[in-house]
Amino acid sequence: MKKLRKILKIDEGILKPFFESYSEMKYDILMKLKKTNKEYRDLLDKKEKILDEFPNLRDIIEFDYNKALSKEEAKGFVEL
Repeated sequence: MKKLRKILKIDEGILKPFFESYSEMKYDILMKLKKTNKEYRDLLDKKEKILDEFPNLRDIIEFDYNKALSKEEAKGFVEL
């Protein structure tokens, strides 16, 4: 959200209610999917296994770090 505000040069007060509502709605939908959809759970499990195997990928995806990837990490990234 910070990057978007910076890019758009919009005051946080204007966007905050929208992002809070959207975030809550997205979270609720994803939690329901996780509980009720085996295919979605399997995809999440696969993603976690890949991220556990390649910590640099987790840093890039979850924490927005800039890191070089090995060939194996790049293959893992493609699988995500």
